Amino acid sequence: MNAMQNSTRVIQWARMLPMSKLTDEHIVSVRKTYLQYTYKFNITAAAAAKATGIAASTLSQWANDKYRGDSEGIARKVNSWIADDARRRDVRVDLPYVPTKVAEDMRTMAKLAYDERCMAALVCPSGAGKTMVLQLLAQEMNGFYIYCHEQMTPKKFVQTLAKAVKALPAGNTIADLIDAVVEKVMDSGRPIMLDEGQRLPPMVYTIVRTIHDRSQSPVIIAGTEEILTKINDRANNAGQFHSRTLRWNAMDYVENVANPDGQKLGRPLFSREEVQALFAHMPLKLRPEAEEMVWAITCLPGYGCVRTVKRVLNMAYRKWPNKAITRNELWAIVSIFYGSQGVHIRTLAEKHAKVFAEAG
Repeated sequence: MNAMQNSTRVIQWARMLPMSKLTDEHIVSVRKTYLQYTYKFNITAAAAAKATGIAASTLSQWANDKYRGDSEGIARKVNSWIADDARRRDVRVDLPYVPTKVAEDMRTMAKLAYDERCMAALVCPSGAGKTMVLQLLAQEMNGFYIYCHEQMTPKKFVQTLAKAVKALPAGNTIADLIDAVVEKVMDSGRPIMLDEGQRLPPMVYTIVRTIHDRSQSPVIIAGTEEILTKINDRANNAGQFHSRTLRWNAMDYVENVANPDGQKLGRPLFSREEVQALFAHMPLKLRPEAEEMVWAITCLPGYGCVRTVKRVLNMAYRKWPNKAITRNELWAIVSIFYGSQGVHIRTLAEKHAKVFAEAG
């Protein structure tokens, strides 16, 4: 990972802007970071304007690339505010978006559902980047992002959705809430993004279908393979939900080293180049054999993928900031996180690397 080895910049939200005149690319980068940062921490435009000392109307125009004044000056103020605010929050920065095949396939299917005004079920291993993709899509499509969990009863789910779309129900029954949500989003084309959809109770799926049918709003449900079971209502010639939903599973064409029975050799979950790009900004040095294992661990579905490797590399850097980390040192960190299961992860990762080395 040459880019990873050469990087010495501290991971942070704010960009390190040059003292010289900013290019259009610099300004676009700060604008994108501003939109992601305020979305992630639910910072209102009014709060951001007050914190930066920029007039709300000016900041709004700048954020929407419609400002014709001193865009560079605005970008520098915004960048400085983000740096200060991030330090105050003591945030751990997410990895940057990298257009991996997994991420771009998710985007393609989500956009197809958007164009067709239908529903889509997207299956992606935990830690492979689905949350980042959904959040970015919600921004791009002006959609509504909902993080799902097991405690979302039908009423709690609709209340959460009503709050997200800023609906004003006439009452507090489930029917009142559904009516308000439908009225708010009907014919808007604004998609509803449901992250960790496999965690929703089965009864919530009936409500999701009702809202989709009545509003014609696209619905993107992302999570693990359990989603496909929950939307499969084809028994007894039904299939009302199943027939309305596009289905995409990242594992359909991927070699699953953790569970290879009956599977033909597919591509790895991530290519070596994609993994290099995912971690290129981290100020970390790895020896070549450790780089190979970073790639192999990232490709293991069921073991956290990118999320796990990010944690391992962060800890490795804190422990050995000024040396090139070896494979054994990498495995020592994995063992700290996973204990005895670390041995199993090592076995799978080494098997993965060997399988693809033999495949050429």
